[in-house]
Amino acid sequence: MIRCDYYVARRGLKEKRSECESYARYLDHDGTHANAAWYYLLAGRPEEALTAARKAMEAGQAYAAEYAIFALRILEKEPEAQKLLKRYADLIRTAGRFEQDRRILTRLYPKIRALKEPLFPQTPALR
Repeated sequence: MIRCDYYVARRGLKEKRSECESYARYLDHDGTHANAAWYYLLAGRPEEALTAARKAMEAGQAYAAEYAIFALRILEKEPEAQKLLKRYADLIRTAGRFEQDRRILTRLYPKIRALKEPLFPQTPALR
């Protein structure tokens, strides 16, 4: 976890993503699906992130919706991302981690323009 957070999330080193994937698999196996979803995103595994986030949401970990939205956008499934956004916007808005997470993921997925757009069109862009 520490290596993943430092090398991938903090420094943006994609070549260290294997550190994130092994930790994500451990968390997913352990039932900590929301955290697994985040580490799968860092690992460059958006499909697995989406699966883990959906499991987390089914278990009542609604904050994993943010990770599902990012995964859907990375996978270019914007209609599904918008549907989740409408359902969980208030929670995501108040959780306070979206902007930080968006900056991290934009570095790791630079060609995904949807991650650079404001999440909440009715409010000014987050900076």
